[in-house]
This record gives sequence, C-alpha cells and structure tokens, in this order.
Amino acid sequence: MIHDRAQAGEMPPSDWPRPDADALAAFVDSLARALTEAEQTRAGADGRATLRRLNRYEYENSIRDLLHVPWVEIKDRLPEDGVASRFNKSSRALDTSHVHMSRYMSSADYAMREAMRAVLDRPATTTVRYYARDEGSLVGSFRPRENSTLPDRHSFPVLDARAQPDVRWGRAPLSSPETREREAVGRVSSIFSDAGGYSWGQFRTPVAGRYRLRFKGYTIWVSGGGISRWYYEGFGEEKAPVYYLPLWHRPNVDEVWPGRTSEPMGVFAQRIHGDGAVGGTQRCLGVAGL
Repeated sequence: MIHDRAQAGEMPPSDWPRPDADALAAFVDSLARALTEAEQTRAGADGRATLRRLNRYEYENSIRDLLHVPWVEIKDRLPEDGVASRFNKSSRALDTSHVHMSRYMSSADYAMREAMRAVLDRPATTTVRYYARDEGSLVGSFRPRENSTLPDRHSFPVLDARAQPDVRWGRAPLSSPETREREAVGRVSSIFSDAGGYSWGQFRTPVAGRYRLRFKGYTIWVSGGGISRWYYEGFGEEKAPVYYLPLWHRPNVDEVWPGRTSEPMGVFAQRIHGDGAVGGTQRCLGVAGL
C-alpha cells in the first residue's frame, strides 16, 4: 500500500531524490484522510461484512445449536462450498443454487427428525454419583509394582487433604460409610512430575444428548523426598525390592497437607468403540489438571 510504504520511508526508493519531511508528512496525512473517509463511507452503506449465506460447517453448527442435537452430522449432505483466497467464508465464492436450497431443506428435515426421536426415546432424567475410590484406574495404582515404581506416576488415597498410608498399603479398608463423602484420590503434578489425567471408565452415555457434569475436588500439597524408584532382585520367594535413595523432587505421597493455591482443571471426552451405546460408541470422561 502506497500510504504504508511512504510512512515507513520506503518510498521514494533510497536512490531517488527525497522530498523534505514536511512535504512527506503532508502527503501521508492527506492520503490517510482520503482512505479513512472512503472506508467509512463504504462501511456506512454496506456494513463491515458483506451479506452471505452460511457455509456447510456453519450451517451444521447452527442446526445443532438450534435443535439441541450436537451429534447430528449434516455437512457432508451439502454441496462443497466455493473457496476464494483459500477461505470458504468469502461471500463472492458462496453462490446459492436450487441444489443448495434443496439440500438445506432435506438436511434440516433430517435434523428435526433426529431431534424428535431423541425426545421420544429419552430415558427418565437421573442423577448418578461416581466416587473416585470406585474407579479401578485410580485405585489400581496405589502401590508400586515392578516396572512401575516412580511415585509421581501413582495415585494415592486422601482424606480431608491428608494422606492415608494404611489405606495405600492395604492395611486398612479402601472405603467406609462414615468417611465416604470425604474420601478422595490424589495425583501429583509439578514442573518435575506430570501425572496426566484421571480416566472415569464408569461413565457411559446411555443415549446421545447433552449431560450436566459436576466435579468435586481440591488441591493438596505433597512433600518431597520420595524414593526415586526401586528395582527387584532375586527370583520366586527370594525376590525383594532394592531401594534407591530419596530425591527431593520426587513426591512422598505419605506426607500430604491442604493445598496453598487454586489450580485449573480441564475436562474432555474420548470416543471409544464398544457395546451398549448409540451408534456403537461410548464416552469415556477424562479429567486433567486437578
């Protein structure tokens, strides 16, 4: 653009005679005013964006939101959108033909039938509570085992933001009715340890639809100085662990205190193949960063 090149001193070229600073400033200012006035006039008459139809991705998202059918896939039922300057949202490339109108109507009809079917087949609303101590993927890693001894890769039992060594080592019951609502499972995450996420394999969606999820959790502070790792020597009944020295940056999950800061938590769903779900898929809920 001439305005930008002149303002940056790139025009005239360095090997050409240059105007004095005042003349150059006057030229740039007059050009800026003319461009601004033309842009304001055009925006006032036509708006900042030209009217256009929705492309097929936007149409699918709009139908999903309007009818509350997030699982409906209709973009592949529509003709390919035109592209201008590598964008499929440019008005000059989004023409509308009788084929488009026919496909839009048939796709909307399909989506409405799916929405009505979901309402008719919807089971009664229920509230289900899942406890961390019932999740095998969490409690199954309480104790170290061969080839999995690093403490920052293990979960551990927590009660009222305090460690439960006896529960972790199997010397006390995993849960009890008196403490059920206060029991938790902890994982360590820091600049030295990445515990990954929680996987809630108990959660299954009976039908496709929207679900309201609520999570309960809190942060804890875990001591350092845990055993870095240990190996096993011997065979059979003579097999025994060989401990390594404690390291300050390895967690000692038997020493836990209430957390000092709040931490973010991310929730995501993973589609897996299996039985008992609409479309032959299920949802496995994951939680990371707790």
